[in-house]
Amino acid sequence: MVHAIDFQDVAKAFRGSALNAVDHVSFTVAEGEFVTILGSSGCGKTTLLKMVNRLYEPDSGKITLFGEDISRADVVRNSLLNRTYVYQIFDGRRMPSRNKLIAIAFGMQFSYFP
Repeated sequence: MVHAIDFQDVAKAFRGSALNAVDHVSFTVAEGEFVTILGSSGCGKTTLLKMVNRLYEPDSGKITLFGEDISRADVVRNSLLNRTYVYQIFDGRRMPSRNKLIAIAFGMQFSYFP
């Protein structure tokens, strides 16, 4: 079975940091599946997403997009890698009157999902 996105033991560290920004993450996303990546500030959510469209390259591991290793993809010509994504951090400081469920639903009402 070919997955839409497949992370295989993906790791990324930034120069000067004692810790990995992404520490050997593995998971798959099926075509049409809706996925939410939740975590505290600095836990690697954005780094993980930026590795999918190759704004960052993983230090180790492999990411495949519909079965193709994205490290071999032509970033300029591959429209799947050039799609933009929108993310928003919903925590008590930015939206104090909303709980997390209401904050996530708020963002979804402007997306493709009915």
